[in-house]
Amino acid sequence: MNAAKQDSSSLSETLQARKAYLTALLKIVDTKIGKGTSTQKLTIIAIKAEMGLIEHKLKKIDEDKRKLAAASVVLKLDGQSPAKCDQLLPTT
Repeated sequence: MNAAKQDSSSLSETLQARKAYLTALLKIVDTKIGKGTSTQKLTIIAIKAEMGLIEHKLKKIDEDKRKLAAASVVLKLDGQSPAKCDQLLPTT
């Protein structure tokens, strides 16, 4: 299977939209009052599992973005004088 590669911001937006959709779906399916059917219970479990996977992917994307930003700073600093490095480093 050849899937088209997406950039991280597009993938992040797609995952956030999917999570919002699943949250809305969960509100429809999840019955707090009364006894739910076994199908409802399994559906709720599956939706929550999918949402957990999406959260994991979003955290990984965020971590990768931070690593890429740090690598970019290192490349900019490579070979610069200490004074120039202080100017290039982002302030927190």
